[in-house]
Amino acid sequence: MIVYRYLSEEFGLLALQQQKWKIGRLLELNDPLDCQPILLRNAGAEENLASDDPYFREIYDSIGILCYCSGINDPVIWSHYADSHRGIALGFEFKTTDGLLKIEYPKDDLRAHLDGDDLDRWKKENYDEALLKVVSDAFTKKAKSWEYECEYRHFIYLKGCDMIGSHYFRGIPLLNLRRIILGVRSHVSESDVRRIMNRWQIQCNVEIVKAQTDPKSYRITA
Repeated sequence: MIVYRYLSEEFGLLALQQQKWKIGRLLELNDPLDCQPILLRNAGAEENLASDDPYFREIYDSIGILCYCSGINDPVIWSHYADSHRGIALGFEFKTTDGLLKIEYPKDDLRAHLDGDDLDRWKKENYDEALLKVVSDAFTKKAKSWEYECEYRHFIYLKGCDMIGSHYFRGIPLLNLRRIILGVRSHVSESDVRRIMNRWQIQCNVEIVKAQTDPKSYRITA
């Protein structure tokens, strides 16, 4: 499966030149409801937001996120995440075993719920299993109005990243890179991208495409 990461021209070129990109923080996502499940305790009699729980504060401080989109033809995605079509989309091929998690968009818009009592027990018995439960059940649901994103996510331990200033960075998985799509309004040329790639220490068979507007529909062809 190929999924795309949309970037502005500036950050897209920097990512290719430096072969790394910034990791998002869970409490700095553009939707303040995102990654904020409800914890149920005492058989559901008590409800609290995850951000009020010490264990979740630890998670927010130790895990980052990379977000991808499975589509390349939606002009809204290009407008929102690639600087109004002036940016770049990087397409990566991942296997189902590579830890990519698909986002769900519940019809009722209800937040994800976790049993806090069960979570406390799992933490004592198997911390990694408890963390996987949180990530897979609580951090992979968003409001249905976000459905146009067709989003997939990688969750990443920040301890394995490079900290530059106040931000965390991680190497781009260049061996998984299959496509580089230049936005309709991008001033970057295929030759610019090839010159950057020629400086890499590994050889990648990457398709470079200039996106176009479809003459018959409100879609982008790439």
